[in-house]
Amino acid sequence: PGNPLSRKYLLKDLNRNQSKEVDWVSGSALLTKKEIWEKIGFLDERFFMYVEDIDFCYRAKQADFSVQYFPNSVVIHHIGKSSRREKTKMLVEHHRSMYLFYKKHHPRHFFLSGIVFFGIWIRLGLSVWSNSIGKE
Repeated sequence: PGNPLSRKYLLKDLNRNQSKEVDWVSGSALLTKKEIWEKIGFLDERFFMYVEDIDFCYRAKQADFSVQYFPNSVVIHHIGKSSRREKTKMLVEHHRSMYLFYKKHHPRHFFLSGIVFFGIWIRLGLSVWSNSIGKE
């Protein structure tokens, strides 16, 4: 909660009472026009369960569409229900998807790619370790 980058990524400081353009919305609450699918394509199937929504919204914004948060919309999403039994596997998949997103949308710079790669996998190791401590 104290990490400013995570707070920004998760929109923790978003005023939930007003509409706002955002970088991305959860795929569980994604409503879009057919025109967008026709212009940018569908969800990228290389992403499994994580980050495909971020990728889609990123591509939409690159194509001059906007991504909007609407507070009056109600969607019930039971977070974690699909991944509860396979927590470690899903943590690996989430981090794999984060690196795939980086490789797909950012310039190929050998040194920076290495830093991002190791940073993501170190974060995964810490997440798996933290998750295993929580089980004890």
